[in-house]
Amino acid sequence: MRKCLVGLVTLMLLLVFSVPALAADLTLNVNGQVYKPLTQPQLQEGTTMVPLYVIERIGGADISQSEEEITIQKGGNTMLLTLNSTQASLNESLITLPQAPVQVNDVVMVPIRAVMEGLGATIDWEGETRTVLVSFQEQRDGMSPEDLLVKSTEALAAYNTYKARAEMTQDMQMLNPDTGEREEIQMKMLMEMAMQNEPILVYAKTDTVSSSPELPEAEDFSTEIVVNEDGLYMTMPGEGWVKLSIPGMDLQTYLEQSNQDPLKSLQQLSEAGILICYGQDQEINGQSYWVLNVTMGPDSFSQLFSQVMESLPLQEVEDQNTGEELSIILQKLFENMKADMFYNMLINKETLIPEFMNLYSTMEIKTEIPDPDNNNESIPLDMNLQQTATYEYYGFNEDFTVPDLSQAKDLQEIDLNNLVEPAPAQENQ
Repeated sequence: MRKCLVGLVTLMLLLVFSVPALAADLTLNVNGQVYKPLTQPQLQEGTTMVPLYVIERIGGADISQSEEEITIQKGGNTMLLTLNSTQASLNESLITLPQAPVQVNDVVMVPIRAVMEGLGATIDWEGETRTVLVSFQEQRDGMSPEDLLVKSTEALAAYNTYKARAEMTQDMQMLNPDTGEREEIQMKMLMEMAMQNEPILVYAKTDTVSSSPELPEAEDFSTEIVVNEDGLYMTMPGEGWVKLSIPGMDLQTYLEQSNQDPLKSLQQLSEAGILICYGQDQEINGQSYWVLNVTMGPDSFSQLFSQVMESLPLQEVEDQNTGEELSIILQKLFENMKADMFYNMLINKETLIPEFMNLYSTMEIKTEIPDPDNNNESIPLDMNLQQTATYEYYGFNEDFTVPDLSQAKDLQEIDLNNLVEPAPAQENQ
C-alpha cells in the first residue's frame, strides 16, 4: 500500500500541488497578489519578520549565507546582514535594522521593510487587515515579467517538438502504518523527455537511484511514460507497457488544451495569485539570459488546482467503485496538503526560449485515507517531501521516436498486488 501511495503522490506532482488556505495573523500583498509563504511572517515589536527565502522570491535577489553572515544582492545594491545583530550595511554604508535577523527552526527571519526598501521596493502597512503591501516593479526591454512569460511561451509554442533533460533529488519522510516508525526515502532521478504539440505526443524515461539506508530492499529502477492520441501508457514491473486511465479524467485532452493559449495560462496563474518577478540576469557559456522567478504559495496551489479540475475534461467511469475510491483518496490528499514551490526560468535574450529551469518544492501531508486492500479501513498518511530539480531544454523541432505500444496491456488486466520488483536501471556507459 505504501508503494501505491508514493506512486499516486508522484503522479499528482506532475499535474499540480494543492493545499487549503492557511490562517495567518499577517498577510503579504506583493504587487496586488496575496502571498502566504509556508513559514508564516511574524510581528516582532512592531516589525514584520519574514523568511529570508521570501526576499529572493518576491524581490529577485541573489542570497548567500556563510555561518552568521548573510549577503543580499539585487542590481547594483548589496546588503550585508549578521544573525542576531541590528548592525548591517547597504552599499558599504552602515545602517541599523529595527530588529536583528534571527534563525528559528532552521529558517532565517529578516525585517522585510528594511531589506526590501534597501533593494528599491516600496513598503506600506495596512493596519485594519494586518497586511504588508509590497510594490516592486521591474522591466526588461520594456517588458514586465508577465509580458516576458507570455512572449516566451509563444516562442516555445512556435516549435512543434522539443526535448528536455532533468536531474531531480527527492527526500521523503513517511510514517509506516505497519510499524508506527518514520522511514526516510532518498532518491535521485535522471529524466529524458521529448514532447510534440500536434498531434500530442510525450515520451519520458526516468532512471531512479535510491540511497535510503533504512530501506535496503529498495533497488534502482527505470520507468517510461508515453502520452499520445490514444491515452496514457507506462511501464510496470514485470508487465511491460500498460495503458493507464484515471477514472473520470481525460488527461490527454487536457494536455492538448493546456498548450494552446499562453494568455489563458497566464490568466489562470494570475487568478491563482502566483507571483512572477525578475531575478538577476545570468550568463551561461557566453549566452545572456533573463531570469523569471515564479512562486506558488499554499493558497496559490489550492486555487490553481481548482481551476485545473474545472477545466479538465471528464469521462464516464465504468467501474463506479474504483472511481469513488480514487475520488475519496484524492480529496483527502488535496484537503490536507501544505505545499510551497519556487522555480526560476532562464530565458534566452535573443530567442526568448526558456532553456533552463531550477525547481525547489516542499510538501506536507497529514491525513487518513481508506485502504482498498483492507476493506477500506482508514490508515494514517503522514509524509513530508522535499524536492529539487534542474531542467535543460533543447532539440527544438527535432524528430523523435517512441517505443512500440502495440502489445500494451490494459490496467484492468493486471493484479497490482502481485507486481514483481522493478527492473534495475541500466548503468550509463
